[in-house]
Amino acid sequence: MYRKFATSCGWTWQVVELTGSEAGGVKHAVVAVSNAGSTASGGDGGGGGGVGYGDDGGNGGDDGEGDGDGSGIYGTLLPESGVHRVQRVPATEAQGRVHTSTAAVVILPQADEVDVRIRDEHLRIETMRASGAGGQHVNVTDSAVRITHLPTGLVVSCQNERSQHQNRAAALKVLRARLYDLEMQKRAQEMDAQRSALISSADRSERIRTYNFPQGRVTDHRIHLTVHDLSSVLEGGEGLRRLMGALRSAKEEEALRQLVEQEEGGSA
Repeated sequence: MYRKFATSCGWTWQVVELTGSEAGGVKHAVVAVSNAGSTASGGDGGGGGGVGYGDDGGNGGDDGEGDGDGSGIYGTLLPESGVHRVQRVPATEAQGRVHTSTAAVVILPQADEVDVRIRDEHLRIETMRASGAGGQHVNVTDSAVRITHLPTGLVVSCQNERSQHQNRAAALKVLRARLYDLEMQKRAQEMDAQRSALISSADRSERIRTYNFPQGRVTDHRIHLTVHDLSSVLEGGEGLRRLMGALRSAKEEEALRQLVEQEEGGSA
């Protein structure tokens, strides 16, 4: 459903992780969705749950291209987060009984590329004479440089270049790379923690939408809207766009209502 919707929007769909179920469905999936302007992602799991993430930038993708209304990928897909309930008659059901299953969908923004900025006051720079082979120049000038990044304790030394200026520049380059790696590890850990928390929350929360196959309908319980075009929703077509549009309108109306209440409360 989301893959076809993403394709119709001109987005790139990349499966990052996929775990199948014994019944041939999807137990867990992680998908990255992107375009030239911004990225976000939606993941869905057939039997167990799913996770999505994207590198939408700091404000959650509202500056990117969405599904034609100017919203970003993250902003467009975020309302899909929650528990989706499926009611259908499995192929293995001999008596035609309707079975109910759920899938947890989580939408996450992916962290921006880290912009490593090194402040001078955070550095302790020491110079010394280089050691080792290299002729007279090695032993005569204080060309070797050792830089300590005080906040993290990282230490980088360089003596391979002929001048102190060159060694300083080379050491700073190495330090910046190490700080970048350190920050990326930190962000990855934070993202994993956020993802785990959202999955746990989704597993405990009430359903947001029901897909009823026998009756061919989809009901979004947050806005009490039923679309009697299940196939269009599952194909990522007009049915799904109608649900997304109605959710967006309801959110805007609620935001406007809260704004009016705040203004009325302030003037009272």
